[in-house]
Amino acid sequence: MLTRKRNSLMVFSAFLGLLFLWASNAGAALVTLTGDNVIFTYDDSNLGLFGAPKVTGDTIFFFPTNFKAQSTNGSGYSIASSTITLGVQTKSSDLFFGNLTLVERGDYLMLGSGGSVGVAGALIATNNLDPSGPNVYVPISSSSNLSIIGFPTNPWEATVNADLAQNGWNVITATLENLQIASTTPPSSSSLAYIEKKFVGLGVTVVPIPGAVWLLGVGLIGLAVIKKRNK
Repeated sequence: MLTRKRNSLMVFSAFLGLLFLWASNAGAALVTLTGDNVIFTYDDSNLGLFGAPKVTGDTIFFFPTNFKAQSTNGSGYSIASSTITLGVQTKSSDLFFGNLTLVERGDYLMLGSGGSVGVAGALIATNNLDPSGPNVYVPISSSSNLSIIGFPTNPWEATVNADLAQNGWNVITATLENLQIASTTPPSSSSLAYIEKKFVGLGVTVVPIPGAVWLLGVGLIGLAVIKKRNK
């Protein structure tokens, strides 16, 4: 009888554990997208202004439809900001990250005088196996001319690259921090500054073995050869 009660208690405890695990994960809508060599994971409740992504090859794409900032008639600064975090992991433990390349595109329009637009933010890569260790931080800025006034709208592009080849990482969190800035300054009473982001693409390259690890291996082999010769 005692054994039966103990078994029943164990089953009930296991059930409570599963119920708690289900309840704790019910609000975490994690989505996984698989590329050729890497796996992307994100929480679809925290997409912000980016919108739902797609994956082709080893690149994850976003097509925002409402990521814009606008200022009119000397009203000062208007900022649209959104940050998304992505889990990125190589499909094989023998593969490591080489580069992260972020490409962003959109358009802008300025009318009148005293207006300006800008693109800012950062691409940040953090090693999941050592989150408190050094990360790789690359600021985002437009490589296009953002000062053209008048019709039609003008395109802009920002391209940044994070070099991870020497780090030996294969499980990271990639953070995309994005800001769109539009401003019109007083005393202008007839001015417009408008900027919109329409495309975000994060491409990942992988390498079979990181350069630093390769150099370490060559060094160890060299020491072994020298030691053997000395004997």
